[in-house]
Parts: sequence; structure tokens; C-alpha cells
Amino acid sequence: MSTRSKLFLSHFFTILIIVGVIGGFFYQSAKTDLMDGLKSRLLNSSALIVRSFDAEELSQIRYPQSEESDVFKKNRQIIQDLSKTNSDISFIYVMRKTNNKIYFVIDSDEENPAFPGQEYSEMLPEMLEGFEKPSVDAETNTDEWGTFLSGYAPIKGGKDPMLIGIDMHAEQVNQKFQKLQKSALISSIIAIIIAFILSHFLSRHFTRRMDRLLSLFSAITQKPLYELIERNDGDELDRLSLAFDILAQHINAEQGKNAELKQDLESKLADEIQQRLQLEEKLQQDQTHIKRNILNQRAIMQIIKNEANQHDTDEKPFNLALLRFKYIDGFDDELTIQISTYLNTHMQAQEVFARWDSKTLILLLPDHDEQHATTRLKGIQSYLEDSDFFVDEKYIKLPFHVGLNTLQDPRNLDDTIRCLNTALNEAKDSCEHSVVFWAGVALNETGSQ
Repeated sequence: MSTRSKLFLSHFFTILIIVGVIGGFFYQSAKTDLMDGLKSRLLNSSALIVRSFDAEELSQIRYPQSEESDVFKKNRQIIQDLSKTNSDISFIYVMRKTNNKIYFVIDSDEENPAFPGQEYSEMLPEMLEGFEKPSVDAETNTDEWGTFLSGYAPIKGGKDPMLIGIDMHAEQVNQKFQKLQKSALISSIIAIIIAFILSHFLSRHFTRRMDRLLSLFSAITQKPLYELIERNDGDELDRLSLAFDILAQHINAEQGKNAELKQDLESKLADEIQQRLQLEEKLQQDQTHIKRNILNQRAIMQIIKNEANQHDTDEKPFNLALLRFKYIDGFDDELTIQISTYLNTHMQAQEVFARWDSKTLILLLPDHDEQHATTRLKGIQSYLEDSDFFVDEKYIKLPFHVGLNTLQDPRNLDDTIRCLNTALNEAKDSCEHSVVFWAGVALNETGSQ
């Protein structure tokens, strides 16, 4: 057998096995999910329909003569109407359990209905459980009305335990599984066709590459390999293996010449790796402020622009704030690091801060309205002003001023930043404990204008 035939069969059966295993797994999963979905629908529907009935009224229906009562007619009409609302439902019925026996109360069947007080002889575990809590059959069950998958839910408040039952005919269940089987069969046929086509092209492509490799080996070794390997009686792989042996001998002869080239390539690769590492380090430094390992102005502006674009889409609240601390000459780096440490322990997950200048930090407060943002900033301001900062070998406390502004239009981001600076200056001019929202006037201690 030629290598091409071997490759075709190996690829064909490998693909079929893989597709069969995966397809079988997904088919069984889909089959299980379908059955679980049907059971869940029956369970939820029965629990929902229970709300349509009054247990006290149903307690009055006990004997065949009750069919003439208005209560029976009213409730039978209800279950018949409910049964017609969903084509998957075959019957809806109400049952009562008395002295460990089960009796019909109402049946939606219009052709052969069970009369009130008729005993139901099938004592199914799921049905008995349905008198206590919602339940559903583990599998289809057969009685004198046919084969069904049923769901049950208890009706509370009556003299005797009662339940509501919903039947889905086995034919309807089987139809759903037949659709699933049909889809699986079509998928299997398509998989076989695709496996055949892929195996054909892969095997042909592989043997063609063998011929190309032989031509390439001849060019490399400068020897007529075809004349040498034609004496071999094996298949294409055997002849290719012989060609590899001849090529290996040629490579060993040229190994000394290639050693210098290999060393040169390794040196260039090492230089390239070093350059990439340096570039990555530079990019990382570009996103953070030197000596502080916090975001700088360029990085935070990019984040703000991204949030502004998101704000333009979902129109969620979007606030910016400038936090300025007292500048102490020669210690701005130390103070920035200490303030950043405090902020990292106090900021919420969606909030971001960065260095704006030597004595100012900028805070991004997405998903906060004006009042919430003001309250948050008052808390951050109070937290920082109550904290101790180590400067010049001693602990000191610092005043902080906060300017706040809400982004109204993402296209006016620059105007928002300018108004933010104005609000910060107003906060600094007013007092040491103010948060100023830019709307033309400052906010008081509670955040109102």
C-alpha cells in the first residue's frame, strides 16, 4: 500500500474518531439538557399554575355529583383554558390524597375526563412527593390515558393534601428527541464528507511535499537523489528516509561551516531579545511616574479618554477631581509616595488616581453621581487630613483641597479639565476643608450648592 493510501485512511479514521467522540459527548449533553429543560418547564409551570386555584373551593369537589356545581364548572374551565395556552401540555388535573389513596378532583381532558372522586391507581413516588413540594417524573410513565412526562406542585390550604399535575405526552417528548437525533445524523453525515475531503487533500498534499523535498535535497546535496533512491523497494516514506540519510551526511560535512553562522545568529537573537526587554521596560516606565510607581499624567489622560468614550455610549455618571496638598520644598516625591500609599488602601475598585503635578493628584470617579462623588471625596479628604506624614524626620499633618467636576459632554474634555482647575483654586481660596464642584459656586460641607 502506498504512503498516500495509508495517509488517507489514517487521517480519515482519526477525524471520524475525534468527531465521533466529540459529537457523541455533545449529543449526550444536548439530550440531557433537553430532558432537564422539559422537566424544568413542567416543574415551573405546575408551580405557577397553582396560584390560579383556591384550595377551599377545591375541597368542595369530592363526588361525581360535584360536576354540576358552579365551583367545579368554574375550576374545570380554568384548567381547560390553561391547557390550551401551550401546545406541549396534554392534560392538567387536580388530585387529592385521602387515607393513602389518590383521587381525581378536576381533569382537563374533554374526551375522556376522570370524574371527581375517581381513584387513581398509579402510586408514583414523584406524584406522592408532589403533595409536599414541586416535583417532576424522572422518566415517562404509562397509565390508562397514555404515556406522559408529568410535573406536580402542591395546593396548600385545603382539608386534604392536593396537587396540580401537568402531563406532556410522550409523543411530544419523542418528537423533540427525534429533532435532536435528526440534527445529530445530519451533522455526522457532514462530518464524514468533510473527513473524506480533508483526508484526500491532506494525503495528496503530503505526498506532493515529499516529491518537493526530494528535489530540494538534490539541490542541497548537488547529487541526483532520484537515481539513488529508485533502487529502494519501499514506499514513499522509505525513499524519503533514504534521502534524509544522504542529506544528513551532507549536513555533517558542512557542519563546521555552519557553526560560525549559527553563533552569529544566536548573537543577533540575544541582541534582539535585549532590545525588546529594554523597549518593554521603557514602555512600562512611560506609563508610571519615575521614582513613584504611580500613573503619570499621560497614562491617566488615556484612561480618562477611554472612560469618556464609554460615558458617551452608556451615559453613566463620570466625575473628575483634583486633590492638592501643601507643597514642602524638596519632599514632594516622599509626600506623593506616602499619599499614594494611603489612597491605595482607601480607593474603591473602579476608582483611579494619578500624579498630575508636583503637588496635585487627579482622581477618576466613574459610576458616581455628583452627590455621591462629593461624599466620597469628603471622606478621602478627611481620611488624608487625619493621617500622619513623615517628612524631614518628623510626623506632620497636611491640609488638602479638592476640586470636582462632572463630565457632561465627552467632546468637551479639555473644558472639563480647565473647570476642574478653577474649582480647585476656589477650594484653596475658600478654606482648608472644602470640596468645590464646578457649577459656578462652591459646595458646602454637606455637598449641596
